[in-house]
Amino acid sequence: MPSKHRVRVFSMVAILVLLATRLANIQQVSGTVSDPEGNPIFGVFVTAKNLSTGMAATVVTDSEGWYEMPGLPPGTYRIEAAQIGFDRSRYDSVEIYNRVRKHDFSLAANTDKSDQIPSSVFLNVLPQGERKRKFILDCTGCHQFDKSFVFLEDHPRSRDSWKESTGRMLEWFGPSSKFPIIAFGQDAEGIADWLVRHLSELESAHRTFSKPPPVSGSAQRVMYTEYDFPVPFDLPHDLMVDHDGQIVITGMFSHAMYRLQPTTG
Repeated sequence: MPSKHRVRVFSMVAILVLLATRLANIQQVSGTVSDPEGNPIFGVFVTAKNLSTGMAATVVTDSEGWYEMPGLPPGTYRIEAAQIGFDRSRYDSVEIYNRVRKHDFSLAANTDKSDQIPSSVFLNVLPQGERKRKFILDCTGCHQFDKSFVFLEDHPRSRDSWKESTGRMLEWFGPSSKFPIIAFGQDAEGIADWLVRHLSELESAHRTFSKPPPVSGSAQRVMYTEYDFPVPFDLPHDLMVDHDGQIVITGMFSHAMYRLQPTTG
């Protein structure tokens, strides 16, 4: 009959083996984000993208500048830290295989925030109403309405430029096209007049843009997961969740049906 001492030793060894096995299966990235003086930066978006699968996980730093991404699938990742008002910083080709990795970031302040202004700032300049509702559904459902779209050579687009680009979209995707996703009642000249009338005041506003407050509360404790679409130049059109928890997606241009497993990508 084994002694109590041997039983205890065996139990201790079993517990250590179990812990070692669990630790060996952990893939986690964590670290701090600070400015060049070492002050922590709150509300920075830190993204780890798997270079083989295209899956990207994003978390937000807390008040101590700390971020943590547990449970990442094994693989090679690109890890990037970004916040409006700071230059981006990243690590390329980070190997994450059964280990915990720590990567700290130091972000330098960026005085020119114009290229970081989100689409919502420009959309907020446009007045509320039916015209804006249709514009959001028909135009910004596919396109980002950011500086690269609103400005040409650092100045707001002209009426002719808006007329040309919206006319092209109506030709390709208007109600009389072979791919009718834009509703009836839109006209290139009317859209161009409306956009120029309200966006011309942005001549200097984009240079004095005020940074929005950082993400906080419950949204700050979430890990956001994104997946690259499997076919270049295709777009997701409709999606549903099936009874197994997988996501079924239809391709806008390929007309193919895709199935996404959310836990693995």
